[in-house]
Amino acid sequence: MSAEWTCVVDAGNSRVKRGWFCAGKLEEVEVLTHAQWQTPLPYQPAKVCLASVSLHETELATWFAQQGVAQILVFDAQSPLPFETAYTSPHSLGSDRKLLISGSTALFAGQNRLVIGLGTCITYDLIDSQGKHLGGDISPGLHMRWQAMHQQTARLPLVDMPNHWPVVGTDTVSALQSGVLQGILAEIKGRKAQLELILNDLTIILTGGDAHFFENRLDSPIFAEPNLALYGLHALT
Repeated sequence: MSAEWTCVVDAGNSRVKRGWFCAGKLEEVEVLTHAQWQTPLPYQPAKVCLASVSLHETELATWFAQQGVAQILVFDAQSPLPFETAYTSPHSLGSDRKLLISGSTALFAGQNRLVIGLGTCITYDLIDSQGKHLGGDISPGLHMRWQAMHQQTARLPLVDMPNHWPVVGTDTVSALQSGVLQGILAEIKGRKAQLELILNDLTIILTGGDAHFFENRLDSPIFAEPNLALYGLHALT
């Protein structure tokens, strides 16, 4: 009997991920640009579950149907929440955050947890051991902060990741780099300390494209899971 594949597609602001599950296990991940999302499928999936904050869901679903996929599930703002939330406006909770919360439940059920998504924006979501979402925060992401300082001033240059983190800037470029990098690091540590007053024994989960810059610079044990949203999507299938 041949393997039955499930494909989950997470179209984010900066890239598209296609995750391939077989017998409930994530076997392969493709990371594509927005221009590459129609790359030929390496396997023929029995079903596809997709979510997008960048590409049009109808276009995605139509393309997969043309590839012969019979079962296509779309997770969007109208989809029911797969968890209980204390958010007073649950419809405004972005699908990207919903998937990270769902993924954290799939992988870390029964634990108090703080999910930190380090992408275009930085998102913080607090979930208790019963799986209830208690709320969270959104702040500017790494590259957004550098872009804002460049665009909103006359002379500050646009910088990128340094090869080595500056503890303190010794020129304009390293000052911009240090200000953002050390600022985000302090932000994460500060939010963790504040939220541990609400829930103790917090499991810290880092995800998103910039997570690897910070995972080894936090004092407490953390779990880095770059494919958390894919696990969240798969849990909805």
